[in-house]
Amino acid sequence: MADYILMTKEGYNQLLNELKKLKEIERPATVQALEEARQMGDLRENAEYHAAKEKLALIDSRIAEIEYRLSKAKIVEKSSEDGKVGFGSKVKVFNYKLNKEQVYTIVSSDEMDLKSLKISIESPIGKALIGHEEGDEVIVQIPSGEMKLKILKIE
Repeated sequence: MADYILMTKEGYNQLLNELKKLKEIERPATVQALEEARQMGDLRENAEYHAAKEKLALIDSRIAEIEYRLSKAKIVEKSSEDGKVGFGSKVKVFNYKLNKEQVYTIVSSDEMDLKSLKISIESPIGKALIGHEEGDEVIVQIPSGEMKLKILKIE
């Protein structure tokens, strides 16, 4: 396994912003809620206390995970300058299955967002597109069968 985690600058900044929000807003608010719940008396039957305690544990876990990912981050804006699809590429394709054009951005699994067509480099579509050039047609194995894409443009 690599000593680094590939990330776009945008993805890195999103993690930084999430970390800041967790440390400066969510964690202090949860610590305050925990303290208020603690003052309500018997902790064994105090649902607010247990909920706040559980939420704090989840926040601390996420903070540790983000800090680890940021410490291992290797920012790559675009890994392929030779006209081929690479990490960070925006790829305009024609999807024969859907009979329409789509623009995918190849990102890390952390940055994946299917609504905005940011796909992971490890996803079936991401793996199929990597290394191909404009004009190439690729066949992607997806759970519902095969999907054929034609690469129209690489940015």
